[in-house]
Amino acid sequence: MNTIKKFLKAIALRVFERYELQRIYRLDLGGLGAAPPAEEYVLSRITQSDVEQCPVPGMRDRAWYGGDNSYGFAAFDGGTIVCMCWFWDDKRFQLNHLCRPAEREAVMVDLVTLDSHRGRGLASLVTKFAATELKRDGFETLHTWVWHSNTPSIRSFEKAGWVCTAFVLYFKPRGLRPFYYRHHLPPA
Repeated sequence: MNTIKKFLKAIALRVFERYELQRIYRLDLGGLGAAPPAEEYVLSRITQSDVEQCPVPGMRDRAWYGGDNSYGFAAFDGGTIVCMCWFWDDKRFQLNHLCRPAEREAVMVDLVTLDSHRGRGLASLVTKFAATELKRDGFETLHTWVWHSNTPSIRSFEKAGWVCTAFVLYFKPRGLRPFYYRHHLPPA
């Protein structure tokens, strides 16, 4: 991180309890076809228990995303989870400043790839697989958010067919009420 970015981040952390600059993405499942086959990896649904048993601590720590009203998906390499994502439905997701899912909509709340497997297109592959499975479950629309400058994630979602629909700015100054602004983008 260059010196100016470090300086600006240090100021932001002193002024704000919390701040977010997010891109909001959406995927309509209506015209979605089947997910492409994964030649090297096994794609599967996962449960909280599957992740709790994962031998990789960084993955196992994300088991809490599972549970009621959650949907997990993963790519396995030799029996080990190497990429996974979690979706929550409208009953579980409560971060209203990011999005407000309706019935038959789900929000991706976590997506992670092991460092050793990054750069192989796994995030897009697992995301496409998850979308196909969620469509089969009766979901119609998926949502997620990405930090405004997270280029690898932005590329992954766009490669998987997601469309950026809005930018969200959320600032919580210390001792004051939060400020929230959403800028909707015109349909593509």
